Amino acid sequence: MCVNIRVVIMCARTVALAVCLLLGAQALQASGCCGQDPEEAKRELRQLGDMVQLDRLAGVVYAPYSLEAVEKLLAAAEGHDVAVVHTALYVLLKGIRDWDIPEDVLRGKIVPRLSRSVERNAASKDEGVIFLRKLAGTVLWYVGLRELSHEQRMAALGVALSGLDWTRRTLAVDRLVRIGTEEAEEVLRKGVQSLRQKGLREYAGRTELGITRIHIQKRLDALTATGKVSLLSQEVSRRAAEKRGWGKREYVIWLIGKVAEVKHPSAVAELKRIWLHESLYIDYREAAQNALLRLKQIAPEDKRIILSIE
Repeated sequence: MCVNIRVVIMCARTVALAVCLLLGAQALQASGCCGQDPEEAKRELRQLGDMVQLDRLAGVVYAPYSLEAVEKLLAAAEGHDVAVVHTALYVLLKGIRDWDIPEDVLRGKIVPRLSRSVERNAASKDEGVIFLRKLAGTVLWYVGLRELSHEQRMAALGVALSGLDWTRRTLAVDRLVRIGTEEAEEVLRKGVQSLRQKGLREYAGRTELGITRIHIQKRLDALTATGKVSLLSQEVSRRAAEKRGWGKREYVIWLIGKVAEVKHPSAVAELKRIWLHESLYIDYREAAQNALLRLKQIAPEDKRIILSIE
């Protein structure tokens, strides 16, 4: 019989999950551009994530598009607290990816306000401001992909794959996986080859998982609901048992998200198996818990994994 365990994660890990891409957090805080009370900032971080139903592990926005959400994210992105600004930009980026945002909102609100922010801080030498300016530029780059022809877009994604910008490379992999064609696979292969030639083994390994994700998706498309759950369950177990592997954590969390998409009793059973599997890595169990909460298969009071930010 399973014991109901409340797992409390340290605040540092929680903030990292909330921000997800805050790779330079220590450097940013050292720059002195963070002027908000820590508790107030933490509340705002939580509110931003809750507003869009952000799954902090999977990096997916589940709430439907709303102009109000975009306005609040833009306002937060124009603030002064590093963690809040960065989270707002990150969530906005995920929203642009996951929402069907009208062009007039993209061109009339998001692009002008972020462009003004980049221009306003263009001359700053502050390390934190530079970091945030770069992320705002990445949001504008991602929006700009819409304006390109198919050939230009694929070329731009290929360039991002072989570059050193972690965020753009991650976005490029995700975009190519969503495209899912043989052409997309070829762009990913060329990116892997380029990264290996540069000696960037970790980046190459993470990019190669994009090809694996496309292959998994193609196999899923040909299966029944129970067949999909069986395939995903086997892949989760196999990958979770591996001791090494670049990007393994993110890949397994992606697989768990695919289980939730099946929306079948067998999928719910598999999610509960992962959630209750006490020897599994805590992030995998949390990803399953998040999916069960979204599917209303467990109640909030049933949580076994509780982040300290909550």
